[in-house]
Amino acid sequence: MREKNFINDDKKALQGTLLGFFGDVVAQLLLILVITIIASIVLSIASPGLESAEVTIKISDFLKNNIVAGILGVFTSLVVLLGFVFIIGKNKLIRLVETVFTRKALIYGVGGFLSIIAFMVLYNVLVIQGFGLDTPANQDAVVDMVKARPITSFLLVCVLGVLIEELTYRYSLFGGLLRKNKVLAYVISAIVFMFIHSIASFSAEMSANGAITSEIWKQMATMPPYAFSGLVLCYIYDKSESLGSPLIAHFLNNFLVYIGVVLPLLVA
Repeated sequence: MREKNFINDDKKALQGTLLGFFGDVVAQLLLILVITIIASIVLSIASPGLESAEVTIKISDFLKNNIVAGILGVFTSLVVLLGFVFIIGKNKLIRLVETVFTRKALIYGVGGFLSIIAFMVLYNVLVIQGFGLDTPANQDAVVDMVKARPITSFLLVCVLGVLIEELTYRYSLFGGLLRKNKVLAYVISAIVFMFIHSIASFSAEMSANGAITSEIWKQMATMPPYAFSGLVLCYIYDKSESLGSPLIAHFLNNFLVYIGVVLPLLVA
């Protein structure tokens, strides 16, 4: 059972981790950069009198609201997923995903989800609200994306994003490190998972101030729930011996955020 659901090749573990990280994070940033450059050129030709601040606002609005940006994001994620098919193999990838339909995966997945939610609520009350901190920039970015593009954002946030992150940070990174050192596997996986979700905080800081300032620490103080989530997702994967467990927990967590944004829009 364990051999079927855990990676057993160090080379493939490294390839999967690098593919997921550079494909899911870096490729998205490069995509935004390319769109920004093209949009800047088009605006400079079409409206040469625009101030740089006005150009920045128009590009920002385009990235937030234009369906093209959402479609390109989905396309990028599908390319990354295709990369995992080559690394892991189509049949094994299907078997890994099919484990979501097992009773054990459901029990651990729901339990993991409830643990994550409980910690987030507690941390929000004691730390974020207690010290008057802003909500995580990553969460704000997700909310903005869901409001602007609810269909493509469902695919990115609840389906493709969940699958790619679990293949990257649980199956490849955690699974690969688990073959070497169990404690190290948990610690590194949790830190990396927190780091990838803090990228939005650095981007927001750069956009607001043009540089990283001391204010970034306020955003970083909102990041521990992501590290805790990473630990929980690794734990339920390790104990259930099924990738279906973190897939379920991760999906439920992201879907809760998604439905919390979409429902008010539908009612309105």
